[in-house]
Amino acid sequence: MPSPYILVANSRATTVDDDLWSKFYSEEHIPDVISCGVATKGLVYKETFDYPGAPPTKREPLNFTVIYQSPHQRPLSTPGAAKIRHDSDVLPRPSLECGEVDVRQYELIQEYDPLKTGDDPAPVILWVEIEVGDEEDMDQWYRKEHLDMVAKIPGHRRSLRYKAGNKIGGMTQPIKYLGVNDFDTVDGFGGKEFAESAATEWAKKVKGDVKAAKMRVFKLERAVGYGEPRTAKI
Repeated sequence: MPSPYILVANSRATTVDDDLWSKFYSEEHIPDVISCGVATKGLVYKETFDYPGAPPTKREPLNFTVIYQSPHQRPLSTPGAAKIRHDSDVLPRPSLECGEVDVRQYELIQEYDPLKTGDDPAPVILWVEIEVGDEEDMDQWYRKEHLDMVAKIPGHRRSLRYKAGNKIGGMTQPIKYLGVNDFDTVDGFGGKEFAESAATEWAKKVKGDVKAAKMRVFKLERAVGYGEPRTAKI
């Protein structure tokens, strides 16, 4: 069962390469955050454009997303957060001198898991941020139509919906709602079922009410705290 809250760190390496940045998160930072009691496990994802219908150019500079599962509504306000290391044995300098990071917190509002796949880390996630005028209508659309159609896309495992919490310090204010859709493969992206999931009259109504939206695709780099270490094979 997913944790009631997640802490998300969107980031990019600036003075080291991506492989070292990923190693820092998976071998040092996530284990440290877990040991401090701020989170229970974590996933390192990197944005991919290797899928049908991908945009021709990068749209977001922060190409890594790290998802920390947490029992805490405000993970960085817990006593353990003050114990998280800011230096590094993996990176040549402190992490904030090696990369750019934007952190936000979310609360789980819906779990859709028709196959009962549970928390096993997904090789691919379809990441959707959205904000609309009529939030109740959007919520009903997800619950009564949209997720049933998303589940028809080949490779779909599970979908989790979140609501953004309060803005953290000097970080950016996230778009209000987040959908994390777990997939085994990108093969169905751009296909018939993918297109149909956003082509109904109700979907068009919700789309016409959108204030802000963002869709991205990430592939799994590493999973920490989920048993045996694993990476994506897609």
